Amino acid sequence: MTRVYPIQLSKTLVRDREIDLDNTFEWTHRSVCTGPGGDRYVLSDLAYNYYRYDSTDERDMVAGHVVSRYGPDGEPINQVFVRWASKNVGALYPQASLCVLPDGRVLFSTKSNQAFVLDAALGSAEEVTAPGSGEKPHWAFRTRLTPSGRALCLIGENVVAVSTEPVGAVMPPLTAVTALLRKPNGSTRWAFYCPPNGASGEGEALTELDEQIWAERPGPGGPRHAWLYDAVPIDDSTFVVLTVGWKKKAYTRGCEFVFALVDAGGKLLGQLDLHTYRDSASRGVRYDVVVDQARRRIFHLNTFGLYVFDDAGRRTARLSTDDKEHKPLARFQLREFDPAGQLVLVHEKDNLVLTVPVPDDLADLPDAVTDSLALYRKERLRLKKAHRPPNSYWTAEIPIASL
Repeated sequence: MTRVYPIQLSKTLVRDREIDLDNTFEWTHRSVCTGPGGDRYVLSDLAYNYYRYDSTDERDMVAGHVVSRYGPDGEPINQVFVRWASKNVGALYPQASLCVLPDGRVLFSTKSNQAFVLDAALGSAEEVTAPGSGEKPHWAFRTRLTPSGRALCLIGENVVAVSTEPVGAVMPPLTAVTALLRKPNGSTRWAFYCPPNGASGEGEALTELDEQIWAERPGPGGPRHAWLYDAVPIDDSTFVVLTVGWKKKAYTRGCEFVFALVDAGGKLLGQLDLHTYRDSASRGVRYDVVVDQARRRIFHLNTFGLYVFDDAGRRTARLSTDDKEHKPLARFQLREFDPAGQLVLVHEKDNLVLTVPVPDDLADLPDAVTDSLALYRKERLRLKKAHRPPNSYWTAEIPIASL
């Protein structure tokens, strides 16, 4: 069922931090995850645009992350604020990701591999320490779950790892599958890390992804890709791994990217049928992939359209944003394929969630998307008339705690 509802800021946070809703600030929604009971969790970045503020302003400005919990009906229940910085620092805080674990708990992790497990009600949090990692808390980043409940993660800038067993009451150890580069490359500034024995996993990565990619592609070889962006499971032994490099200026059309299909042994099986220029995921920074694991379909949305692939990477459908009825998709970001069989999209300016039911027959997908977008326009107008949010910053009386 198509639903539209706002992502909201707690009025308590707005009051306490003296957030000016009439001014523009960063309110970006990085992850959306749906729990077993239908509650939906949203991870958002919150930061002042310091270019619009007087540098002499001594107010206690805020930069951090907000984890919000919504009921199945879209009503906000509570929030947790994770503060990283203050005093006009803009967005200088670590990237973060969110994952709902099999028992309903919520895993919050950062690119620095710091992680916390929150209970389903967001009422308590516990820092995660990987088995054998010693006193320093350490887990991973961008955790996803395979169909059997194993954890697929990124470690550092360079390694894809998977847990040897399903996630239970404690987080299991991880084993490195593949690394973008097995050894640091002197021409890049990125840090590389392979989990040592007894820490987050067993030994070094089995393969080098960059080497395999260039072995399959014509032209001059050699590592060009700067970093791993994400890893998404299709099943327990096949993953979509995205590696990104800046062949051109960042955020412009034509930047180098590869959506690689990799097995649990680190072997490159192929890649998604996307053209670097014609289907550029770099313009607008749209690298998100979600998977319908039951029907083994892979979805990708960028400013050029909504793409569907089979589990071998072959393109099976494309809804172009050149078409009038699908043009609004260019303003949405793809965040989840939920347990109800829906694509979950977030509008980058309106701060609204849109759910799109995916039919069994892909021939019916264009009409399903068109109908959902039509409902979105009506609901957006209704919500804005009812609430009149300044700059589309929706607020509500939501209980909020700090982590």
